[in-house]
Amino acid sequence: MLDRRPQPHRRGHPGVTTELGQRGCAHEFVDRYMSWADTAGVSCLAWAWNTWDCAGGPALLRRDGNPTAYGAGIKAHLAALAAGRSG
Repeated sequence: MLDRRPQPHRRGHPGVTTELGQRGCAHEFVDRYMSWADTAGVSCLAWAWNTWDCAGGPALLRRDGNPTAYGAGIKAHLAALAAGRSG
């Protein structure tokens, strides 16, 4: 899986994962990746705030404004971080 230690070229520099998502609006990989990123000091930006069909890529929200399964997973992870728990 992913190495839990910051790499020498990253020390002292911010690390950011952009456009983090998973096809089909699933979040199993995203959950594992965000947990690793939390321990490695890497920030994540979820993708995307569009309401398109999940077959075309990850979407945080459905057309009715409710979260997709992926959006719910991202929200749960962020809520856990805000509460002082790792996701």
